[in-house]
Amino acid sequence: MKKLFICYRNEDHQEVNILVEELRIRGIDVWIDKDYGFKIGDITPSEARRVIQDDCFGLLLYATPEAFDRPFIKKIELDEAIRRKDENPDFLLIALPVRMDFSELTKLGQKEFGIDMSLFHSYAIHDIANCDNSTLHSQLSKVANMILIKILDMAKDGYFK
Repeated sequence: MKKLFICYRNEDHQEVNILVEELRIRGIDVWIDKDYGFKIGDITPSEARRVIQDDCFGLLLYATPEAFDRPFIKKIELDEAIRRKDENPDFLLIALPVRMDFSELTKLGQKEFGIDMSLFHSYAIHDIANCDNSTLHSQLSKVANMILIKILDMAKDGYFK
């Protein structure tokens, strides 16, 4: 079974781990570097591109404003996901704006990639920095539910055959 690639900044790993847990509870297999990682001797950029191309049905960008400043995210992971989306419109590309709204996501996407990232099955989590743990879990649970519904629709349409 192919996986959902999780693209994020390491500084956001605690929040991302909650999202990954919520996705796994729903039976969604994810590719996240802390689990699968890159091995010693890997040429990391080419391996990241290979994983997105061969092992994943989609990519979720945990889109904080700072994530757009990371060259590896911009030039490797998102570049490959956008290329895959261009090749195969069924490739699932999700931008989850965190600590920003859709207009900021649109501006950053257009500035960095020439595309409106808010068009890709987005759901915003605005005030995550001020959330208590329960509220954070609740918001990320909603995101995981929406992703599950999308994946079930893809399966119903024959994407995973």
